[in-house]
Amino acid sequence: MTARPDPSVVIIRPWPALMPAPLAADYLGFTGKNPAAAFLKAVGRGLYPPAVHHPGERKKWRKVDLDREIERLAEAEPEAEDEWDVA
Repeated sequence: MTARPDPSVVIIRPWPALMPAPLAADYLGFTGKNPAAAFLKAVGRGLYPPAVHHPGERKKWRKVDLDREIERLAEAEPEAEDEWDVA
């Protein structure tokens, strides 16, 4: 009999340099019924960079490209006013 993993234990591991769509979707925090499909739709709209593709392999996204896009999006967002910030 195989022991089931404890669902309360979170295993943290480093993200790989290249990620297929489901893993890239997880990395970016996509949720819902089909996070990979939502991620691919966002890629198709130009919100995230295209995948790298080598013949005979699945399409994969470079972590550095995703990180760069996250930073660009964060810089483009207007800063919310901090209600605790008083001059």
